[in-house]
Amino acid sequence: MKKVLLLLVAVLAFNTVNAQSTTPKQESKTFKWKNGYDVEVVVKFTNLDKKRDISDNVLSTLSIETLVRSEYSLKNKLSFVPVSLTVMPYEGDIMVTVVFRGKNAYGTESQTKSMFSCSIKDGSVMYKLM
Repeated sequence: MKKVLLLLVAVLAFNTVNAQSTTPKQESKTFKWKNGYDVEVVVKFTNLDKKRDISDNVLSTLSIETLVRSEYSLKNKLSFVPVSLTVMPYEGDIMVTVVFRGKNAYGTESQTKSMFSCSIKDGSVMYKLM
């Protein structure tokens, strides 16, 4: 059931990304993403995994899924404002860190970090629990 729900969220997230939002490329320093109120914000991108050649399609999948998972971790999803996305090597795999601002159930805004461990096999991304 969790896999079906996760797949549904990923498909919906991929379909809602329109032409104005972009995903990072390996050489990018920033990219544009819509916050919870559909306002475009500039997100800082850092790729610390220089040894591994990550294709743009895989990087796009990594960024979309981690940003959407981070947004859905908030109680108030409209308050989601991504700040930075970092890709780094981690124990032979990849760790993606998303720093974002958002409000909790009481309306207090804070900056939070989500961390995702991923492995890439045959062009597909597998997420691991942290």
